Amino acid sequence: MAHCSGSAPPMLIQSIPPHFRTRSTLTSKAVVPMTRRQHSSKKTTTLYVRNMVCNRCIRVVREELERLGVSVHSIVLGEVVVAGGIPSLPIPEIRRMLVDNGFELIEDRRTRIIEQIKHEIIGIVFQSSGKDLKDRKISAYLSSRIGIEYHTLSSLFSSVENMTIEHYFLLQRVERVKELMKYHEQTLSEIAWITGFSSVQHLSTQFKQLTGMTPSEFRDLTHSLRKSIDSVGRKRTPTPFGKSDITDCRILVTHFLPKSGILHL
Repeated sequence: MAHCSGSAPPMLIQSIPPHFRTRSTLTSKAVVPMTRRQHSSKKTTTLYVRNMVCNRCIRVVREELERLGVSVHSIVLGEVVVAGGIPSLPIPEIRRMLVDNGFELIEDRRTRIIEQIKHEIIGIVFQSSGKDLKDRKISAYLSSRIGIEYHTLSSLFSSVENMTIEHYFLLQRVERVKELMKYHEQTLSEIAWITGFSSVQHLSTQFKQLTGMTPSEFRDLTHSLRKSIDSVGRKRTPTPFGKSDITDCRILVTHFLPKSGILHL
């Protein structure tokens, strides 16, 4: 269809059904075709990033992308919408920048879905509390948020992570319990309510099963056993021991492990 450079003829305007008329035709102005450059500038690409778990992560990723000259349209945990199509983006530089800052560009669809599941669960646990968290049906919530049937999500997650989604959800709730106990601002009863446990007994039972210690025993070891959110459920990678690590291990061996029965000398 050819585009004219002058005003559209009156008969042409009248022949267009009202619900198809644009603002330009109704005011008898010419519709200027979009150039290739203008069209490409409208494109966006969604980048999926592993290990984004907090607002500081969001700030770092945004600042580093902008430093590379990439325009960020929007950013949430695990997802960044940037201007331009894949061919116009400096993907190798973006990949390297993310690794340098402790993140990772996710390019596999299965991995991307699993990261979406984790980010949604982290959001639920650390942004909800009380009755909302206790009554939340995780299966329906994840299906609606990700747009995939829960059975498919559950099977994929279990096959890759070697644990169920429900168990990962419980692990994150226990991590929030640890965080709240660390600050000594709430009683254990209040913490149980905030994290969606039905009672202090319920919390203590789950906590003991997952950590090997009671909440009160954990208070004495808070500084050494708190995990980062993104490492929950992952196998720990061996790292060189420092002086503080040795001290923590001595505390565990001397005070906690003999009492728990885990260490038999």
